[in-house]
Amino acid sequence: MISVPGAKGIMTKILTKTQKMNVAKKKELPKAVMYVASQILKDAKKFAPVRTGALRRSGRIEVGKNGDGEAEVTVAFGGKGTGVDYAPFVEFGRQSRAPMPPQPYLRPAILRNKKALQNIGAEIIRKSWK
Repeated sequence: MISVPGAKGIMTKILTKTQKMNVAKKKELPKAVMYVASQILKDAKKFAPVRTGALRRSGRIEVGKNGDGEAEVTVAFGGKGTGVDYAPFVEFGRQSRAPMPPQPYLRPAILRNKKALQNIGAEIIRKSWK
């Protein structure tokens, strides 16, 4: 499985600012985050290089809790049980044994949707302080 540096930082800033929200407003956040995660997944699948289609098929949204017990949404490719153990090598490339250049698909999808995530977070925060 791969994660992209910086993406988690955006979510952390938004989630930190939402600590003071009332309960009704907090319910809006998961919907917004899931919407942006689905857009990132859609774009990443579109940008992923295709040879067999397995990499694209391995893309998914995982919802769980982090080490602090807070909700966490992850857009993931490859990983255990998918049969796609090469997802990080496609995204970041490989220098050792059989070098291959990077073919980013997840980072461009996150960058494409970064502004939307920031706008949604800002709007939820704005509503919570009214």
